[in-house]
Amino acid sequence: MNDLTSITIASLFHDVGKVLYRAENKAKTHSRYGAEFVKEYIGDPLIQEMVEYHHSDAIRNSNISHNSLAYIVYEADNIAAATDRRKQEGAADSLIFNKKIPLHSIFNVLKLDNQKNKGDDTYKLKGYDDEQPLVLLNKNYHTSSGDYIALKNFLEDNMKFINTLLKQRGNVINSILKLLESTMYYVPSSTNREETPDISLYDHSKLTAAIASCIYLYCRENQITDYRHVFFDNTDKSRDDKMYLVLSGDLSGIQDFIYTISSKGALKSLRGRSFLIEIMMENIIDEILDSLSLSRANLLYSGGGHFYILLPNTQYTISKLEEGQQKLNDWFLKKYGSALYIQMAWVEASADQLSNGMRADSEKLENKTKKLFDSLSAKLSEGKIQRYSKEQLAALMNPDSSINTIKDLERECTICGASNKEIVKLREQDETQVCRECKSLYLLGDKIARLYDKDAYQKDNLSVIVIKSSQQENDLELPSLSGKSVFLNIEKLYEVDINLKQKQDWYKRIYSVNRQMIGKDYTTNLWAGIYNKTFDDQWGLADFKTLAEKSKGIKRLGVLRADVDDLGNTFSSGFEIKNDDKNRYKYVTISRYAMLSRILSMFFKSDINRICQGVQQNSFIFGDARTDQEKNLVIVYSG
Repeated sequence: MNDLTSITIASLFHDVGKVLYRAENKAKTHSRYGAEFVKEYIGDPLIQEMVEYHHSDAIRNSNISHNSLAYIVYEADNIAAATDRRKQEGAADSLIFNKKIPLHSIFNVLKLDNQKNKGDDTYKLKGYDDEQPLVLLNKNYHTSSGDYIALKNFLEDNMKFINTLLKQRGNVINSILKLLESTMYYVPSSTNREETPDISLYDHSKLTAAIASCIYLYCRENQITDYRHVFFDNTDKSRDDKMYLVLSGDLSGIQDFIYTISSKGALKSLRGRSFLIEIMMENIIDEILDSLSLSRANLLYSGGGHFYILLPNTQYTISKLEEGQQKLNDWFLKKYGSALYIQMAWVEASADQLSNGMRADSEKLENKTKKLFDSLSAKLSEGKIQRYSKEQLAALMNPDSSINTIKDLERECTICGASNKEIVKLREQDETQVCRECKSLYLLGDKIARLYDKDAYQKDNLSVIVIKSSQQENDLELPSLSGKSVFLNIEKLYEVDINLKQKQDWYKRIYSVNRQMIGKDYTTNLWAGIYNKTFDDQWGLADFKTLAEKSKGIKRLGVLRADVDDLGNTFSSGFEIKNDDKNRYKYVTISRYAMLSRILSMFFKSDINRICQGVQQNSFIFGDARTDQEKNLVIVYSG
């Protein structure tokens, strides 16, 4: 295990002792609990040292070396929390911490006019289960040791499998992330009575790992080895250093791409196109992270054709990003002409900017984090004005280039209008002529619903998305930074298990969908709003005619298209306390940005499925329909 992997794992587990401490009543700090946990289930002394010595009091009383990676985890923890905490949970001072405090909703501190107006919603303490409803309670709700014991048992049971993966040297970090998401989704990071407990332990641990990996790679390139001097004895200076890059990526042309359809097979084509965009973006994210030897811990947000990633500010990173953007747009030009285009922009950042002021002499008198993201947004917009390189522009203007080649002078695709692609029948039963790409998208939209054989079909068992290196008819190509083509396929879970055993090099990466899967070959779980009502008399995706026939009264389709207003203003100034200049930016931290992003994203990618299934009953009513019944509808796109 290399140092980068070790420091990422240690950062993810640095606060795992909080779950154990809150489940028991022993007089131990959460750092000690965590160190014992790591010793038992990971067995790596270096990781154990980083977990045990991630607080200032423990470091000050230790004899660890000046180049111990524990100093990096310590500093990353402080930056993620946006404060240098001197009190440790589990210490004797029970007046400071109350382990019965639940996680508060991030919306409690959003758009505050004054302190008296904040909400009091809290989350029920439980693991994340996409088949169970989200439960919001009032401020009088308190967690119990029994709630934490259930999480502790679940965590320890799954850690036995993680330990097996470590021995196999598989892709362990992404599996650990999935396990922590399942366990710590509703666990408060801090139970300090003097703080607002609105950041989950999962989000805090994930951000700590992202920051620690960036610090380590920055130090490695700049040959910094005395970590104690930089991150413990001289933190004010290091927190002003631009050690980080905040990367933003945006895919342009999504609306036109999704809604360029004919009346034939419209619903399946819509679903296929929207789902392809989701998978395409996730694959691009993983291509970038893999090229930099980083994990999904560094991903701050993805959704709706946009992403933010925290990266180390190194020359190696910048060269990879520049090369990557060129390769990605070469691929988009080849496949879709100028219809789709990805723009990436990045800005340098310091710890002080990420945390909105955390130097010892700094007061939160300005919104440094907002200024950072404003400059990133401006740079992204500027890049969109000058999309292509000279070479790409020359290819666009050349009628004989591969981009503009005409393959059929007499026919064009009836869906996308392309005449530079092979034309085939959309379906055997009609004469609709489409390009092979549009046919594949139509089939993808249908296959999302046809996940199992009819007799074994279950609505809550979703498939695994597979990116593989061999091409079959109707496979959809995806962009790659390696220059080698990769393709999208959907397989049944049992087929994936068989293929993993028989041909290990068959897959490049595997995504589970709406199911928390851990294993050395699984990249991550993708939450996706892809609900569709299934009817006894129709297998797979319902068509427009069937949906219309299920109407009450006149047999017509109803179409709902919704948007969230004022998101830009919400993210730029939503956490500011408007009528309190002294504490105006108290709640403005990157942790809250990340938490709000995830909560909003999960509503549109996961909660919405439960609403449609009738599982989420406490907030939504569809006309006079019972809220515990499945709804007669199909989600075309949600993000």
